[in-house]
Amino acid sequence: MYKFIYNFFKKNIVHQSIKRQLSSSLLDLSLWDIYLNEKKHLSINHIDTLELVSCYGSPLLVVNQAKLFNDAISIQRAVKKN
Repeated sequence: MYKFIYNFFKKNIVHQSIKRQLSSSLLDLSLWDIYLNEKKHLSINHIDTLELVSCYGSPLLVVNQAKLFNDAISIQRAVKKN
């Protein structure tokens, strides 16, 4: 009985999570400066992510430093205006 209830709620939670993720504007990869290259691979700052994984292994956390700094500067400017 408990297993049935657990599986039911687990399935519902996963379904709701997927639904929210698919409707999120965060799926727009350009927001993160991530694009598909000519090979249809994810590319960050013109670097193929498959090359990064083959070099450094997986899982791999990649941060686009220029994008991060530019976004931080934009936030600082917006806060100073208010």
